[in-house]
Amino acid sequence: FPLVTNIRSTLCCKCCTSSVFFFVFFFFFQAEDGIRDAQESRGLGDVYKRQEYGGPTVKSMGSKDDPGPGEQPGGDDDDVDESTPLASVVREPAAPLPAKIGFGYAVALFTKSIIGVGWLNMPKAFNKSGIVLGCLLALVAMGAVVFGLRLITDVYLQLLQRRAHQSDDEEQGIDHATMPDLGDGGLSLDGLYLTVLGPRGNNLVNWTMVVCQVGIGIVFTIFLGEYLEDLFDVPKQVGTLLVSPIPVALMQVRTVEGFKEYSAVGTVLVLVTMLFVLGFSANKFSRHETGLHHHWVENGWNFPWFWGICFFSMEGVWCYVPIMSCMSNPEHASSAFMVSLSGSLGLMLLVGIVGYLAYGVDADAPITESMPDDPLCMSFRALMATSVVLTLPLQMLPASAFLDTQFPEREATVRLGLGLLVVSLAIAIPAMDDVTGIIGGLGMTAGGLIFPVILWVTHHGGLEAIPSHRLLLLVSASVAGVAMGVAACIWSVADVVNS
Repeated sequence: FPLVTNIRSTLCCKCCTSSVFFFVFFFFFQAEDGIRDAQESRGLGDVYKRQEYGGPTVKSMGSKDDPGPGEQPGGDDDDVDESTPLASVVREPAAPLPAKIGFGYAVALFTKSIIGVGWLNMPKAFNKSGIVLGCLLALVAMGAVVFGLRLITDVYLQLLQRRAHQSDDEEQGIDHATMPDLGDGGLSLDGLYLTVLGPRGNNLVNWTMVVCQVGIGIVFTIFLGEYLEDLFDVPKQVGTLLVSPIPVALMQVRTVEGFKEYSAVGTVLVLVTMLFVLGFSANKFSRHETGLHHHWVENGWNFPWFWGICFFSMEGVWCYVPIMSCMSNPEHASSAFMVSLSGSLGLMLLVGIVGYLAYGVDADAPITESMPDDPLCMSFRALMATSVVLTLPLQMLPASAFLDTQFPEREATVRLGLGLLVVSLAIAIPAMDDVTGIIGGLGMTAGGLIFPVILWVTHHGGLEAIPSHRLLLLVSASVAGVAMGVAACIWSVADVVNS
């Protein structure tokens, strides 16, 4: 740091920050990531489906040296008695079973999925709501997310138990003509909603996820464009155009085997940047600079904005089922997420409050725009930009992979169009807080609260089958969530139009 802070010239500043960016990108250490992959997540339902129930282990069928069930040594696999239970097993080698993870590792994965770029907007979010009301809204938002994910956990565990019993009974020849079809998608995110809500409901969930992931791509592109704007002293739109090849190229990634090993590195870089911003803002606030104005409660009429920005910061809701499906004790998934969310949201609130106290009503979004363009700050912004580049393929892959299934003959064209759409919207809507308010208000609120309520009610037989006190709670939470989400979207859209 003494070496960096002694550099005064603008040229040296640019060289320094660019060197940090490329050094970290190409030479940083590797780490594991098991959440997002090109293939659909295999849930514990597949594990139960492939388990043996009182029978021998089934190996690959048709091998001369290792005969399968019902086959004599050296015989042909066509001689298998199809009436035996084990004969219905697919004769291709089974896919590797998903690795089981414990509570602590699940907390780490949830934390990695939650912390992204939303925290950069928290200081300005407090300017919209006031400090007191903002803290209360953050607690309400956290409670709403935990409530929604507990509903998902309840449905997941019941389907998991039903699948196990159904597989066991099928082995014993018991007919389940009246039992709902659990689908072939396992208990992944796609299979869970497909099983309960059917194809139309599942498509609605998937398209909502696409909108959320596109919004995340827009926010990432805006941040990279603003970084290049300050680094090379060009207009913001020019900076976004300069960075446009990155999202357009990364949209073409169809496997993340190379990128996913660096996603944990990106999380470490985010945490380092968060601690630096927190320390820098605290140091600025400790100087007791005069002329700063803060809202405590008097600006509370803008509170829906805070709701949208806060919910955007909980992007991990879309990773909840894939992580839960890999846990050895999935019934503890909601507790693990709550631990992760409490720590992550606590750190984000701390950064938001201290940053708002340091810069007052002039706090920008992202907060790094309010910080000076000296070599030290620009170096940490380079770390954050590196993190964005490392995690962008993982964030956008679910959306592009789903679109591939919808347009199988135009995959490259659709991905190119998706990248151009992200860049175009990043240029047209250059305000990060507005994009996060829109996406958080609609997409994240739906994924964390509305869809879980619909999933739980549908699974339990509809509104008529729900007890009145429970129904009142579900309806109240849904109506409040929809109202806050829509208000956050309207406030953000109005700000885009005005600006």
